[in-house]
Amino acid sequence: LIFGSIRDLRERLRAEEEINRQREKLHQNEKMAAMGSLLAGVSHELNNPLAVVVAQSTLLHEFASDPQTKVRAEKVRAAAERCGRIVKSFLSMVRLHPAAQAETDLNQVIRAALEVTA
Repeated sequence: LIFGSIRDLRERLRAEEEINRQREKLHQNEKMAAMGSLLAGVSHELNNPLAVVVAQSTLLHEFASDPQTKVRAEKVRAAAERCGRIVKSFLSMVRLHPAAQAETDLNQVIRAALEVTA
């Protein structure tokens, strides 16, 4: 009887540990999804002003008569385009790992945890 109780207690502890691991994994996934959403939003917000900077610096370069102004306009355009590439790389990272949330049957999770520990 004592050995059966100890075994039951061990199984219960293992199941609780598995549930805690799954909760932590879910929490981490939710944090990553939130970061992805934030990154996507920030990236989109940055793209519009960067496009304006690129366009205006290109125009300035084309129509400026002063050579020094042309050089500076080109540097601004190059820097803005670099920022645009960085933003696009952020967006591609977010798109590679779309967040998917779904309802989960906790009873099924507990049964699976118990099967793992058996």
